Amino acid sequence: MSIKNFVLDGFVFELSIKTLDHLLEHEAYCAVGRDWLERNDPECEREWKIFERMKDSVQNDLEIATANLSTDARDDLLDSLWDIPCDDLFVDIRDA
Repeated sequence: MSIKNFVLDGFVFELSIKTLDHLLEHEAYCAVGRDWLERNDPECEREWKIFERMKDSVQNDLEIATANLSTDARDDLLDSLWDIPCDDLFVDIRDA
């Protein structure tokens, strides 16, 4: 998977390989097919955990990228990130 940037409130930062690996993990999760998913993850708990791990990874990427910003600017960006629901963030990154 190629390097991907993400834009949050006008701030552009690079996503780590770890973050991008969560996109691949979700692709593999979906590849098992609807029947398996309905039997083994009917409440989508496994899928939600992928979304949560990816969001944690994006937070780490953002913390690294904002290390030289003021505390206020950094906190504003982190707050903006946490205002985005996990599944919406996943779709935004996947479609970026």
